[in-house]
Amino acid sequence: MPSRWVHALDHRRWPELRALMTEDFSYRYADGAHPEQTWFSGAEESVRRLQDIADGVLAVQHYLANPLVAIAEDTASVSVYDLAFIAPRGIAEGELVRTVGGVWTFGLRRVQDRWLIESLLSEQAIQSPWINDLSSYPPRGPHTGEE
Repeated sequence: MPSRWVHALDHRRWPELRALMTEDFSYRYADGAHPEQTWFSGAEESVRRLQDIADGVLAVQHYLANPLVAIAEDTASVSVYDLAFIAPRGIAEGELVRTVGGVWTFGLRRVQDRWLIESLLSEQAIQSPWINDLSSYPPRGPHTGEE
């Protein structure tokens, strides 16, 4: 499931990404400087917000490794190390891309005959350059109607 998530996200396949989520999907974020917080929730709202973030990015590529899977009947969790290289729009020639790394924990729920993602916790340990002010991140834009 995490591999499907990053392929859909990195290639901006929004209907494919939406199909992986439960209706009540939630995305939470934490890092060493900021406590865990819910960035957005609800499948439709989450796709719109992820589109807004992607609009500010020229290219991104996630690498996932070392999955740990725990299954309990109709729920499961999958934790993976995540390393992403991000080139923001307007990046200058010779400027370094942003590197982000940490652990993603996917909460899964079995719905009928398939698994869907009901939550994602992104715990970032590495950011270069570091984002010190999260008040304007993640970006909001035309997909959410917020500027």
